[in-house]
Amino acid sequence: MPKILACGREWVRCMDATIQVRGLPDVLPQPLTLCQVCVAAVSPRWQEDEGCRCEARAVILLVEIPLEVTLRDGAGCLHRGASEVFLRVRVPLSCPKDQCWRNQWVIVPAVRMLSAATQTCEQMFCVRLEANVEAYMVHPEPVCRRDCTPSCPPPIPLYPQPMRMPGNCC
Repeated sequence: MPKILACGREWVRCMDATIQVRGLPDVLPQPLTLCQVCVAAVSPRWQEDEGCRCEARAVILLVEIPLEVTLRDGAGCLHRGASEVFLRVRVPLSCPKDQCWRNQWVIVPAVRMLSAATQTCEQMFCVRLEANVEAYMVHPEPVCRRDCTPSCPPPIPLYPQPMRMPGNCC
């Protein structure tokens, strides 16, 4: 069972981003309209931000959030593509940075589209997003050791036993 050692959260209520949509056919009827932006079913990638070494008791993570983008072309057909946005998350630590190398990270992103440019003739969109990233540093620990397991109860019969009446000799 993972034990949470440290956690951090970054919530950007209004983030202006320019997203380049990939994975679409080369020729689509123009104009293109952005319909939906949400987090893709792909794990986010992260790395420690090397440019922010100013704090000894915190880690700054640069998180890449994969996005699934839905577009409507000029003929009214829907197409799905992929993109990404980046966020920095500050995670305060209770241990020194050099002792936290053996722990694991769990990153939980959420993205919601607030507004977008109405139509464009390219596969690049200016969009306003609400983004939330939670980062947890976890360490796996055993739930219960062998010495604390309860003993098994005595066996119980699966069906009721026949009653014996006093005075009957069988």
